[in-house]
Amino acid sequence: MSNSQYGRHFGYKESHFGQNTKGHDVKAFGNTTGKYMFWAAAADTLYVVGTLSLDGTFNADNIGLADAETLTFGTGSDVVVQWDGTNLILGAAADDSLIEIGDSAATQLSFDMKWYGNENNGASYLYSDASANLIYTTGIDFQFKDNDYLVLGTGAGASGDVNIVWDGTNLIINAVADDTLVEIGDSAATQKSFDLKWYGNESNGASYLYADASANLIYTTDIDLQFKDNDLLVFGTGAGATGDVNIKWDATNLVMAGTAANTSWVIGATGNYINPTLKGVLTVGADTDGFDVKFYGATTGKYFTWDQSENTAIVSGIMQLGDTVTAALAIGGGTSASKLTTATADKNFGGMFTESTATSGDSRGLYWRHYLGGTIATTGFGDAVRAFCTVTGTGYSYASGLHATMQINVGATVTGSGAGARTTLAAEAEARTLAGALSAAHICSDIGTGNTLPTVHGFMRFTDDGAVRLSNLAVIPNVSNGTVFAAHTTQVLTHSIKIISEDGTPYYIMCTDAATNRS
Repeated sequence: MSNSQYGRHFGYKESHFGQNTKGHDVKAFGNTTGKYMFWAAAADTLYVVGTLSLDGTFNADNIGLADAETLTFGTGSDVVVQWDGTNLILGAAADDSLIEIGDSAATQLSFDMKWYGNENNGASYLYSDASANLIYTTGIDFQFKDNDYLVLGTGAGASGDVNIVWDGTNLIINAVADDTLVEIGDSAATQKSFDLKWYGNESNGASYLYADASANLIYTTDIDLQFKDNDLLVFGTGAGATGDVNIKWDATNLVMAGTAANTSWVIGATGNYINPTLKGVLTVGADTDGFDVKFYGATTGKYFTWDQSENTAIVSGIMQLGDTVTAALAIGGGTSASKLTTATADKNFGGMFTESTATSGDSRGLYWRHYLGGTIATTGFGDAVRAFCTVTGTGYSYASGLHATMQINVGATVTGSGAGARTTLAAEAEARTLAGALSAAHICSDIGTGNTLPTVHGFMRFTDDGAVRLSNLAVIPNVSNGTVFAAHTTQVLTHSIKIISEDGTPYYIMCTDAATNRS
């Protein structure tokens, strides 16, 4: 059938309605009310109100489906595309159906994809750049709702290699494998890094922990670091208690331990000093398990050492008592201008109470031997001990430069010599004639000009302070010719030595300058 006047042609293989640029509307109804296919010639549009099923190739400039109408792919309704009047819906008959965009063949022909956001003029969008294998956003935010996961690596949800989730209260970063490493920055030769800043509780960013990558430094501002009981701070290699040096608070003591024997702890460096202040008890080691402690001075070979193996304190330098440097070479305290002072009664500036229970040998509370090894050109003096008492106050009942006492307690005995003071003149054996004015004891006076002495005075004073009085003034060697005590028959008195008693009565010891009758 043909009607070329109106452009209608029904023939073999194809039929025509109208002519090129002169079309006709065509409407084909279905069996269901309201279902039809309509070609609107003026709009160059095919409308399908119903189902359009294709088995082959369909070419069209535009395809328009009315609200709630579906575009179906596959057999039945494997994939359905529908505009429901508000939303574009892509539905799949089978769960986990795959949408592939592009070609997965060797040529890998792909699409860039761009999803626009709410901003005008395309200012916000999500972009998939196929050539760069990159997805990025401009003016678009990503949001994961409570308990939704961002997964890195393989796996899904909580089973992903690394998964990040906001559980409604906390941001949680989980790893499926234990000891998974988080690297921040690039470890390549270029070493591209980040500074990191964790804010604390203070307002306006006043408190934070800062990792300064360029300075290789981590520091805090108004942030405290706390290690709980038995948590370890480790220096060097190793972990926990096996770390080279580890510090912990064991709930009672701060414990610093080294895994190697005799690990050194250096505070400060040459030219860069640290002045620590300790407010509390310093304990080094434990009972029967001590350590050497050594303090160096400013001069070579000067130090103070506690030698634990010898149980001995060693001072190679000066032991200074008080806060003023003295001229002493070994032990000193104060100077004439800056004395060690006290206003408290019954106090000793130096006190030492000792006891020996040895059953043989010598014992001394203090042994001080001084060697005079110089060669004196003019005048020189030397004393092993110089005791000097200076009275600057008034009203003292008793004062002495040196007070020595030997006391025998109840039940104790001394079978040989017992003396409050013993002075000895000694000389090693040698064929020589000794020079000088020698004596076992030198008792001298040094009274300055202008002084008037009291009635009772003398080079020596003898007093009986105890309940039992001494019967003899002195004990001297037995009589022996040519010695200090020898027989001397009647001689003419030529001189006398004056002595005086406690009550001021003078007495005279008769002397002679003639030795004629002396044995």
